[in-house]
Amino acid sequence: LCGGAIGEAMDLLNANQLINDYEFRFVVAYTECDPAAGVGVGVGFMKNGDVDMVLGPPCPYG
Repeated sequence: LCGGAIGEAMDLLNANQLINDYEFRFVVAYTECDPAAGVGVGVGFMKNGDVDMVLGPPCPYG
């Protein structure tokens, strides 16, 4: 899961005051590496969320 690395990176950026003028919000959805669930989550993010970036899935396929 890349989520831990994202938190570590955000902590480092904040500690060095490199992103003071930006606000970040993370939305996590677990799809259990099911391609259909991944598509559904992606469509949901596009339709219902104010999402600027989607990162994933960390699966060997899909």
